Amino acid sequence: MFKSIKLAHYRIIPDYTIDNSNNIAISNSIASTYKTFLQRKKIGKKPLLTIEPKKHIYFNVLLLQGGANFYISFPIQYEDMFVNKMKTIWNRSAIQKIDIKEFQDWQEEETEIADLMLKDYNFKSLNTDKSNLYPLTNLLGISKDLKDDEKVMINFDIEPMNRLDWVNRAKDECKSYDKGKIVDNTRSALQELASNLFKTVEVLLNIYIEFKILIFESIAGLIVTQNEEEKQKFELSIDSLEAIRKENKLNSLSHSTHHKLTSKAYKTAISIMSQSEDRNRREVNLIATANAYKDLTGNNELITKRLRKKRQQAKFKKIIHFESKSTIIENKSIYSDKEIAKFIQLPQKHLQNEYSIENIDERELEVHDDLLKKGIKIGTAEHQKKLINTYWCNDYNSMALPKVIGGPMGAGKTEYTSNYIVDANQQGHCTITFDYIKNCEMSKKAIKYTTNNVVINLSNPEIAFAYPEISNTLNENSTKWDRLDVANDISHQVRYLVDSITDNNTGPLTAQMRRYLSAACKIVFIHAGETIDNMFKVLEDWKTRNEYMRKSKGVYDYDDRVLNILRELNDKDDKGKVIGTRYDLLKGILNRADILMDDIRLQKMLTLDIDNKHNFLDYMNNGNAVYILMPQKYFKDPLIKDIIVTYFMTRIWTAAQARSEIDKPNITHIITDEIHQIPTAASFFSGHITEFRKFGLAPYFTVHYFKQFRMLLDAIKSAGVSYMLLNGIEKENVMSLQEEIKPFEVEEVLRLKEWETVNVIRHNNKYSRFISKLPKPLA
Repeated sequence: MFKSIKLAHYRIIPDYTIDNSNNIAISNSIASTYKTFLQRKKIGKKPLLTIEPKKHIYFNVLLLQGGANFYISFPIQYEDMFVNKMKTIWNRSAIQKIDIKEFQDWQEEETEIADLMLKDYNFKSLNTDKSNLYPLTNLLGISKDLKDDEKVMINFDIEPMNRLDWVNRAKDECKSYDKGKIVDNTRSALQELASNLFKTVEVLLNIYIEFKILIFESIAGLIVTQNEEEKQKFELSIDSLEAIRKENKLNSLSHSTHHKLTSKAYKTAISIMSQSEDRNRREVNLIATANAYKDLTGNNELITKRLRKKRQQAKFKKIIHFESKSTIIENKSIYSDKEIAKFIQLPQKHLQNEYSIENIDERELEVHDDLLKKGIKIGTAEHQKKLINTYWCNDYNSMALPKVIGGPMGAGKTEYTSNYIVDANQQGHCTITFDYIKNCEMSKKAIKYTTNNVVINLSNPEIAFAYPEISNTLNENSTKWDRLDVANDISHQVRYLVDSITDNNTGPLTAQMRRYLSAACKIVFIHAGETIDNMFKVLEDWKTRNEYMRKSKGVYDYDDRVLNILRELNDKDDKGKVIGTRYDLLKGILNRADILMDDIRLQKMLTLDIDNKHNFLDYMNNGNAVYILMPQKYFKDPLIKDIIVTYFMTRIWTAAQARSEIDKPNITHIITDEIHQIPTAASFFSGHITEFRKFGLAPYFTVHYFKQFRMLLDAIKSAGVSYMLLNGIEKENVMSLQEEIKPFEVEEVLRLKEWETVNVIRHNNKYSRFISKLPKPLA
């Protein structure tokens, strides 16, 4: 005859932004499951009559040592409605479907059970003030004192009522209250037993009344629609309550009570289960939990009803197995929608932090679709307890923006960079990696997984200081302007490189020295296959200078300014014959040449003839994985590393500019680990980074401290930089990015777990912020 109801069980993991302000929407959803007897009965053949049980919704708060879990269970037919409602009001929280077994791991012989119910008339309300988190604050305090084997669960068995029935009952209670009748819900067990006899009669009477109503409803349905009839009855009941308010003392009661008189209502049994191996401990925990609800005291309060052993046994089975039908007499009270909303509170941010409650905080923000398309991995993010693989945006302009990976030693920068190189290579991008850390382990690991590898090991350099990418575009058919353009482009880069070669003795290049340097470049690099060494020889040696001046015929006229500037360097005798070079005019330049000649590897690079083996323009277009290795064993002097990287950057830049006519040239990732070790190269980036995107250059930096960036930091910010801030990053670094990391707070970033990163990712002219875990290291 009675149909069973299947339940769906969910766990709610609260988010950092939860505020409980809309919990009443859950109460309203519960109220909407109410059905009249007519709606619940179904006449058929076998069986003749089927009656659907009344709907029960269960809310459970499970207190464990140092934390709490929150569960809700409802008839499966309403699953979509409740899940959608929860996702609306707790939109950032995790709503996880679970197995009922998560509730059933209880030891009955170690469990004590008691009920909570209203002390006074049902129409009198508890305190429903939404501005505080009582009793939740008290409950979580109890969790701190629980031992490993102990737990406490507060079970709310909520059954929605017919609102009209409740209003009529409230009206009757108000009349009794006005006459001075006292409700005593603290009676002894013997008194309760006697009362139960009357309750049995009451149950039978209710059944009689309900079936009587069926006949009335059937007749009424012929005369007036049920909705209109209910409306008429409800309005009449409200009018009656208003009359009572005017006649008696109700106006002295709280707003919560006034609201409750006509609110949606719910018969609710509240039970506390306390488990512990120690009998005294489970008793103490049960009492403490019951007392936690004292802070809800308003016009009414919750009192504890102790249960006899047999009733505890029956109640245990009912709660654990979610039985809606039971032979035991329930200690139920009637609560308003606001009271129910107060019972189903979830802990807010400060409680989550204080009691280490599993949560969905700002760290688990939803990841934008732009960052979910497979490509170069960022890491594994978590949203509402679901793992999501995240990637750098595949949009061309977004991919070419600078990226900064910040964190201390051991945080995972090197391992992540290896992954980044491999992923970029698999996308067909070019990667150019400057590796001068220890024995170049990062590159050696990545090389195993990349294709089209180009390894330039500068331990024994075979590459000259030259610019073959554009120099070798010249041939015998090149025009005057072709030659001047190439020489002009190379001149800018050589001037920057030479000016950057400084130590404590060089001093700055004067404007006059720059004139000589520029003129030498412009006379040398109008020819194919020239090197920087030849440019130095033009400055130093008058014979070489004269030879190049002679070869410039057809490009420069005899009295051209470039040639006149170089003639100023000639040292002449009394008869006007050139006998040497005025080295005093070149002191700053020649000091820099001496620095190059001081180091055996730089000297070799300087004196080598240009070769056609390495062409960075081809590497960029073809998607090669280029590794420029400077093992620390051979490159101990920071200045030498800085000079080499600066040289290669000037060369890469000239090659990139040669792609200016290509709309979207192949992306080239320039990987510089610990950029602070090469300040001059960092300065080069600073001066050019805002133009990189146009040429498909995507700079990638790792740093320990952002202050190591110096002027580069402001430049990359203006270029639309993305950040990955790794676990253990210094507070000073995070403080410098307070605006960029919002909605994250500084302290939240500092609490990152091992291998976690806070990501501030630029994509399609907007930023996304989320936390992810670094990809697994390469084997």
